Amino acid sequence: MIAVDWGTSSFRAVRLGPDGSVRDRRQAPAGILHVENGAFAVTLREQVGAWLGDGEDRILLSGMIGSRQGWREAAYLRCPAGLDDLAGALLPVEVEGAQAFIVPGLFGED
Repeated sequence: MIAVDWGTSSFRAVRLGPDGSVRDRRQAPAGILHVENGAFAVTLREQVGAWLGDGEDRILLSGMIGSRQGWREAAYLRCPAGLDDLAGALLPVEVEGAQAFIVPGLFGED
């Protein structure tokens, strides 16, 4: 599985093994504000295409990629939220050859 933290100025990804261990890392100054014309799928493939080519086919995306300026806006979930709540709020995005989802942010009462 590939886990991505995609912020406004940086792109950070890890390739996770079946046991959750980190097998590889990738970081680039390819934050959402550097992606031209909404080409998020192209940018994602540029960054993790080798991992996809090696057979990874699940991607979880978090951070500003789920904002209004990102790929798709993901509504926040109110805490406490369980795993079923989180899984039910995943927002699919189209990536050829992979199942990709934006993970919503969480908020609670102050």
